[in-house]
Amino acid sequence: MTPSIAVLYLLLALGSPALAWAGEARYPTLSEVVKDQAAREIIEQATLSHAIPRLRLSGNRRAYEFLLNHPSLAVQLARHLHPPMLQYTVTPVAEGQYHVEALGALRGTAHLILAEPGRRAYRVEGDFHSVANLLRFSGRMVATFGYREVRERNKTSMESDPYVYLRVDSRLLGLMTKLLTPLIIRLIDRRVEMLVEGGRIVLARVTEDPKSLYREMTRWKDLRPEDLELFRKTFLRHPTKRSR
Repeated sequence: MTPSIAVLYLLLALGSPALAWAGEARYPTLSEVVKDQAAREIIEQATLSHAIPRLRLSGNRRAYEFLLNHPSLAVQLARHLHPPMLQYTVTPVAEGQYHVEALGALRGTAHLILAEPGRRAYRVEGDFHSVANLLRFSGRMVATFGYREVRERNKTSMESDPYVYLRVDSRLLGLMTKLLTPLIIRLIDRRVEMLVEGGRIVLARVTEDPKSLYREMTRWKDLRPEDLELFRKTFLRHPTKRSR
């Protein structure tokens, strides 16, 4: 279940492998502003919590928030532009609710519970199987992050501090999870690094060259026409014919 935040965060959320800068203050965690009651229970009774090292992604706020606001399309872009992302799917279920799956290793439902300028939070329920089934459990998670645009030497980047709260449903597995915390955190960070690489590619293309990306998108047979049109209206001024 844990990797689903990465999928949604990509969306995220999507630079280079996760980086942290010594001496820099992190953004305050958003746990105190989450009002969703089910999420509050997870935060207050978490089996473990984990601060993912600060992420810095090359791109601008407009493209970043477009990907945040359209996670299904963001993952579709990543699947085409970064082959390791082919294992992930994000399917809209209802407003602010998504089904997330990764080749049987992850299956769950994510709920958007906080969407404000500069911050997001998700509540996730589902099942998670690690590599070789070394870890296998059902659980619930809350993932929060604040983000901001940073300009340095004519270069624009987005940076954020994700935070994850995980509650394992089984009491026995919960105790085991605490004992295995270092391993679980390594699994989380490894997934995040792979997914962030996909996000780096997507965000850079959307920010720097949406026109050529759109031309590529017109050749993708699995892309919904409404998503293609949404991208065109957001980033291009004039209509372009879809390739046959």
